[in-house]
Amino acid sequence: QAGGFWGSVEDAVKHSPALLEAKWATEVYPAGNPGDIINRKGGKFHALNQALFDSGYVLHLPKGTQVAEPFSADFRTRGGKDGIFPHNLIVLEEGAEAVVLETYNSADGDAGLCNPQTEIIVGPHARLRYVLIQDLNEKVTNIGAQHVVVRGHGHCTFASAHLGAKLSKDFMESEMVEPYGEAILYGLYNGLHAQ
Repeated sequence: QAGGFWGSVEDAVKHSPALLEAKWATEVYPAGNPGDIINRKGGKFHALNQALFDSGYVLHLPKGTQVAEPFSADFRTRGGKDGIFPHNLIVLEEGAEAVVLETYNSADGDAGLCNPQTEIIVGPHARLRYVLIQDLNEKVTNIGAQHVVVRGHGHCTFASAHLGAKLSKDFMESEMVEPYGEAILYGLYNGLHAQ
């Protein structure tokens, strides 16, 4: 679809620089405004992700685009005690519809930090189903953030399942910036790995 994009941040820099200039760290986590940290937009782990981000995806659907098949992004920790710092951006223009599945996994021997961040912008009358599954091993610490901005009559269903990790904390936030925007957030934590 003309004007749309699905791929890595690296490819988005090459093929959709105007999108990144307009939307990256603007509406969801505005950069360069110290007041936003006070208002809970960001904070130290946001700053860490912005400083060290090493991977991620960008999804942009133009006005009226409806995609039935889910977009899937799978992130895996690297060997040893290294960290991963994915930063993702989802932008649905007016009337667009999509399903996004975002997963985080690790091999048995991996340790370290998983520090993902996802910015989501749902335009007027757009609909997004966003599913996050964290299934890291008991040596990995997960501290992530997902923030959705919903415009008028837009809708976002956000389901998050945290099945593993040594410690897992997610900052899930939604902001309805125009009338009749709606966000429904579901969260599940599995405490069986607690020590």
